[in-house]
Amino acid sequence: MAAKNAKLTRFNILLTDEEMSLLDEFAAGHSLRSRADAIRHLIQIGLRANDIADPIDEQHLRLARLASRTARRMLAVRDRINAADGDEQKLQAYSSATWSLMEDLLEVLYNSNDVLALSSAVSGPVHALRGSTSIQDLLKVAKEAAKLPEDEQRRVEEDARRQLEGMRHLAGKPPRDVT
Repeated sequence: MAAKNAKLTRFNILLTDEEMSLLDEFAAGHSLRSRADAIRHLIQIGLRANDIADPIDEQHLRLARLASRTARRMLAVRDRINAADGDEQKLQAYSSATWSLMEDLLEVLYNSNDVLALSSAVSGPVHALRGSTSIQDLLKVAKEAAKLPEDEQRRVEEDARRQLEGMRHLAGKPPRDVT
C-alpha cells in the first residue's frame, strides 16, 4: 500500500450502489480497513496487470497467426495427398505434413511457455497482494478442521497443502514437501 510518509491526494469518485456494495465486499474479504484502502489495493492490482497486457496481446496475436499458418499448410498438404499419383508421392506428402506439423507444434509449445510465463508474471504479484488474506483464510479453515472427524481433517489438510503449493508456485518459489 502507500508508504507511511507518502503525501496523499484527495479525489472524489462516484459509484453506483452495486459498485459500492462490491467494493465493501472486496474490502471485507481482504481485511482492508477502509474503502480508500480497497480502492488503492484495486488500483495496484490493475496497474500490475496493465504492465503485462501488451506482451500478452502480442503473444495472442502470434498464436493466432501460427494457427492460421498451420491451417493453410495442412490444407495444402491435404490437396497434395489427394492429387498424388501413386504411393511414392503420397508418402512424400505425408512425410512433408509430418515435418510441418512438428515444426508448428514446437512453435506452439514455445509460444505457450511464453504465455504461461507472462500470465504468471501477472498473477504472481496480484496473488501476492491477495496472499496474506488467503493464508489467513487457510488458518481459519485449519482451526475449524480440528472439530471435524479425522478422515475429514485429512481431506481439509490436503486441500490446504494444494493451496499453499499453488501460492508458492505463483510466488515463483519451488514446490516443497509439506507432508
